[in-house]
Amino acid sequence: MMIISDGQELVIRDCFKAQSFNIEMFGGGIDPLIMVDHFRMTGPTFPVHPHAGLSAVTYVFPESKGAHMNYDSLHDPISIEPGDIHWFASCSGAVHTEQPRIEGKEVHALQIFVNLPIGMKRQQAYASHVVASDIPLYSDLNGSVRVVAGDYKELASPLKTPTPFTLLDCHGVEGVNQSFPMKLNWNYFLYSVSGSIEASLPGLNLDRAAVTLGPGQSLGFAGWETSKDGISLVVKSSENSHFVLLGGLGLREPYHLGGPIVMESAEANDERFRAYRNGEFGQVKGI
Repeated sequence: MMIISDGQELVIRDCFKAQSFNIEMFGGGIDPLIMVDHFRMTGPTFPVHPHAGLSAVTYVFPESKGAHMNYDSLHDPISIEPGDIHWFASCSGAVHTEQPRIEGKEVHALQIFVNLPIGMKRQQAYASHVVASDIPLYSDLNGSVRVVAGDYKELASPLKTPTPFTLLDCHGVEGVNQSFPMKLNWNYFLYSVSGSIEASLPGLNLDRAAVTLGPGQSLGFAGWETSKDGISLVVKSSENSHFVLLGGLGLREPYHLGGPIVMESAEANDERFRAYRNGEFGQVKGI
């Protein structure tokens, strides 16, 4: 199944604008992804808030004008510089907030919520951070691919993710194809940041040969059951383009959406919210 979504525009005052997508827009088919926001932020927008049961991931595009500050209950503040990725695995619970390091200097980034397996939802929270210079770049005549998480071709990101996950930040050349091998039992999310792209899966008998995505549009690939040899997603850029491909091994477990907390049931969500109100998630440091 392939589902195209325009997402939902989210605007908060004059300092935050995002194209927002969530798992329900794809009928659950982008599991383990819960939410993806492509955002631009120029000032503090969100107060300190809790997370549990998921990873809150921030990837700042290399071309971002500004850096993003992460404040949480796990460690001292961290500046997420252009090109960096910060992976905040909230597990049993932690609090955080993020905002531009310099107010008025626009941060251009992705905010991604990735579900955690039930067996990890009650472990201790932790965070991982990889700086831009440590993220490998694949480049050829067809374009370039930053391997922010996971692997591509012979390159692998140093980022250690809780479950198998890929984040590729790609630039394509007009009229040229780029090929991305799909993995067994993984689900994928393709998003056009800028430019127009055409996506196809040659070798699969689908109801449509290819789909075209313009800026701000996404495509969810729901639960491919491919052979172990895999198939490839082919992306053709009809103009010089910028797109991201996210994918992860489907968890296929029950989950309950509770805003910043995603546990396996409504009752488990309520229990974690009570723990937060009781101060068990800790206090943000350095803000």
